[in-house]
Amino acid sequence: MPEDILRQDCVLKFASKIDYKNLSIQTNYGDIQCWIGGEVAMSCRVVAKCAITIPANSYMWLPVIIPGIEHLSDIGLVESNRELFEKEHLYSVQGVIDTRKKYKVLQVVNENDSDVSVYPNMKLGSCESIYIEETTEQRCATVLTKSEDDARGKVPGHLEELLEISSKHLNNEEKVAFTELLIEYQEV
Repeated sequence: MPEDILRQDCVLKFASKIDYKNLSIQTNYGDIQCWIGGEVAMSCRVVAKCAITIPANSYMWLPVIIPGIEHLSDIGLVESNRELFEKEHLYSVQGVIDTRKKYKVLQVVNENDSDVSVYPNMKLGSCESIYIEETTEQRCATVLTKSEDDARGKVPGHLEELLEISSKHLNNEEKVAFTELLIEYQEV
């Protein structure tokens, strides 16, 4: 993703909306993700990695991409995309994510009475840097994790047996990667 400095005359000419919270500029040609030069205030988009259909009134763990993740701290807070919920009744579960992991997944909930399709690069939420301070006070947070049962839940029915047989000797991270591969090539 190329980096540039936008001049004020360019912003005034093409920008239809400036979203200071998510550091993005909306134009008629698409959104421009901005970066202000430090991980403390950085917020990045969280987008779907591949196309998938989420059945009505259910949830799935989806592989995601976070452009600009190198500007975030090691731990990020994922928040849902409010516009996506208002339009599609689809939201990502808020929680903590390890930005250093190679494979990132996000739990997405479909509250519709019909199936909803998610497309590659669809914005599912945003991720902000968080820091843990050493205190004696206890805090709670939702931690996004991936289990073998969740992996089986999002694989199409005709591939579930293949996943079960082929993943017997794989660790959890390898199972997630294999599941993503099966989903991506499910039509082949």
